Order: sequence, then structure tokens, then C-alpha cells
Amino acid sequence: MASMSHWSSGRVGYNPYKPESSIIVVPSMLKLMLKEEEKRRFSQTYLEDCDRAVLAGDEEGYLKITEELQRQVAKDFGFEGDDIDLAVDAMVTAHINYPDDEVIQRISVYVRENQARMGEIKVGDEIPDVTVYGMDLQTKGISEFLMDEDKWTVLVASSLS
Repeated sequence: MASMSHWSSGRVGYNPYKPESSIIVVPSMLKLMLKEEEKRRFSQTYLEDCDRAVLAGDEEGYLKITEELQRQVAKDFGFEGDDIDLAVDAMVTAHINYPDDEVIQRISVYVRENQARMGEIKVGDEIPDVTVYGMDLQTKGISEFLMDEDKWTVLVASSLS
């Protein structure tokens, strides 16, 4: 039997709605930052930079370009030093930290452009025996990974986007 520990971090007891940092970006500023990020993400320069990275075979290049864009937005809003990373984190998690704010939910490119949707599995539920890729890139049912009860199996689920 397998059970899910946590839907995002794997850390049991982690509460994604409580920022772990000392910096809090107020929602009014966060909305402005998200709007600016979106404007830059849909700029011709950004799109061309991402295309060049992908065409050059740098599969993670667009992620680096996006991170730099987000860091620049934070700097342009006055964040400095370690606070830049915290401000970027606030932008990335805005839709989680403000689930009832309709404007943030609508602005957040992470929500609006994300094709993934939350499933029905909750912490502690038995997971279904779905087909997954192993480290050897061969497909197997999850149950095949769990046959040896003396070993831990770690299932990492993510998106390449």
C-alpha cells in the first residue's frame, strides 16, 4: 500500500498557506508585481529568448530566463539582497497564499496558464495503480515499484513546464 505524504512538498505537516519567510508582500503590491511579470512574459523579447533556449537544446533555459525576469521585477519594485528571492517566492505562491482573492487568482500566470489541475488524492489516501516512468524510462504500474516492502519508494510528480 502507498499513501501520499503531501501534495506539494512531501513534508508531513507543512502548511502552504503560511509563508515561511519574514517578508510579506502586501496584496496590493503583489498584484502590481504580477501584472508587470505578465507584461514582460508576453513581450516579444522574452518569447524570443525562450524560443532560442529551447531551439538550442537547453531544456531548462526558459526556466532560467523566467527566473531572471521574476528577479528583475522584484528588483524594480525595490527589493534587494535576500529579499529578492522572497519577493519572487511571494509572486510564485500568490495564488496559494491568497486563495480567496479573485484578482490574484485571475492575474496569476501560474494559475491561468497552468494546464494541470488538482486531483482527488488527499494526504493519507491510498494511491491508484497508475502507469509511471521509472528511472530507466520504462513504464510500469506504481504497484510494481512497491513490491519490496523493505524498501522505500519515492514518487516525484511534476511538470516540465
